[in-house]
Amino acid sequence: MSQSCVEYKENAALRRHSIRSSLAVDHLLGILIGSALLLHAESVCLWILTFANVITNELLRSGCVWLMGVPAGFKLNTELAGVPGVISLNAIQIWPTLWILIDFLFIYFIKGLGLLGILFGATIPAALIIDMVSLATLHVSTLHWAISVLYSRQIQALAAL
Repeated sequence: MSQSCVEYKENAALRRHSIRSSLAVDHLLGILIGSALLLHAESVCLWILTFANVITNELLRSGCVWLMGVPAGFKLNTELAGVPGVISLNAIQIWPTLWILIDFLFIYFIKGLGLLGILFGATIPAALIIDMVSLATLHVSTLHWAISVLYSRQIQALAAL
């Protein structure tokens, strides 16, 4: 079935209006979010740093210490429990150390996100935030990979006995 010229023009106009309205909403949201970030940059930085500290200290470290003592946690036997636990605690400690080094730059990053939101809409700051979260959690992903490899080797060694 072929479309008539009128149907084709109506569909093209609908797509064009949809794209324009999406761009307008994106830009308006960018202006709102960017303005809020610029006005409240200090409190946003404080909240994010406090949140990161709580995640690191209360969840990751306490969870790692808990896993070192649980029978089905890090260990196949008691002697091997210390090695992955200490490696995990050291990898988790990297995060607060890096935050100390980049703490003074973080306010500029938040203000830059606000400015980018005002200029380019909400999608550019959202993409940068996703990239920064991926970069900030790289140590946890690497830790997960290393512990998985170590645990796999331990299972293989015990299976070979």
